[in-house]
Amino acid sequence: MNDIYSKISELRQRAYDADLAASVEDCRITGFEPMQPHKFDSFGPEDWTFDPTYGLTLGDPETDYCVTIGEDDSVTVFAAGSISAQETITGAYSLLADARDAVLEELNQDEDDDLSTWSPIELRAAREALGLTVNGMAAALVSPYTSRPWKGSRVTECESGVRPIQPWVRNQVKALEVARDELTDRMITAMEADPDGLLIVHSTDTGLWAVHPDMQHQRISAAIHRTAAALAAAQIEAETGRRARLVDLDTLPKTARKIIKN
Repeated sequence: MNDIYSKISELRQRAYDADLAASVEDCRITGFEPMQPHKFDSFGPEDWTFDPTYGLTLGDPETDYCVTIGEDDSVTVFAAGSISAQETITGAYSLLADARDAVLEELNQDEDDDLSTWSPIELRAAREALGLTVNGMAAALVSPYTSRPWKGSRVTECESGVRPIQPWVRNQVKALEVARDELTDRMITAMEADPDGLLIVHSTDTGLWAVHPDMQHQRISAAIHRTAAALAAAQIEAETGRRARLVDLDTLPKTARKIIKN
């Protein structure tokens, strides 16, 4: 069984490497940025998932380079909704048959647990409460299968009900919500200690991450940071009657930035 998973993983890697080579060649003609080298982890039994369009797949069908298996042992690699590679691997269908019952049982359990299921409007409300656009949300979400950011079109499909909202999406959004709330609390505490202080925000991700590199690792964007500041300012005003001032550090002259930082 492990040997079959290894062969399927190798096919996916070859498909990606072939597309990578083609993108480098296209770059010379179009000037567009080429794909970046990427090494996929090997597939295993834990990587099966279910999608209404593709059925049971290895890898997340909402990202590129997922794999489907046919009853004739045909293995197909999809990228951007199109076939990237296809090959017959003897015994491949047996993997799907073995995984089907376990995956469907897990899906049924998820459907029975109301707390584990988000509706499209709940995802949209969570995104808006984070201060993120569709593309901003996509950039903040990283597929555990490819280790790459999601696509805005996938978020739109989830919010319109076309695609199911998978657990990893929900969990990552929750982590962003926790980070936003912690930022808000820290800002409120700082303003309570210094009522005449300023709430420093950033208009760009680059500016925020230059000052707070840890936030880049947490995928906290400048928009989420500004949302936290706005929530802090509103709460401070509700409690004291004074509105805390927000200052965009990225747009200040360098001399003013040094004064504020010090």
